[in-house]
Amino acid sequence: MSHRIEKIQNEIKSVSYSWRFNGLENFLKATVCGQAQPLVDGSLEEFITEHYWGYTTQRDGSTMEYAVEHPRWRIWETESAEFHCDVANLYGKKFCEFFEQQPSSAFLADGSKVKGYKGVKLKP
Repeated sequence: MSHRIEKIQNEIKSVSYSWRFNGLENFLKATVCGQAQPLVDGSLEEFITEHYWGYTTQRDGSTMEYAVEHPRWRIWETESAEFHCDVANLYGKKFCEFFEQQPSSAFLADGSKVKGYKGVKLKP
């Protein structure tokens, strides 16, 4: 796995992540415009980035719930976004139809360290 951040005069212009799977290169790339902006209350970007709870399936089939916290992230709008991946072999054929269509949104978040708390097993 590798990543690349392209900057011009210290401003981010594009980011990409790539990985090899079954000998083929897969990648995700976004070209951004302008500078990072604060999240807008009620926006799709806020809905996607502002989560305070995580859930994960355990080996026995149960679910763990855990709290997470991080500062509010800033985001860049994208001029373009590309995704090239062997979805069928990496994630399964049932996901292909979702990745074959154009995304409804794409943005880059500045991110931060995320603090995760000890999980609690949910009762069925």
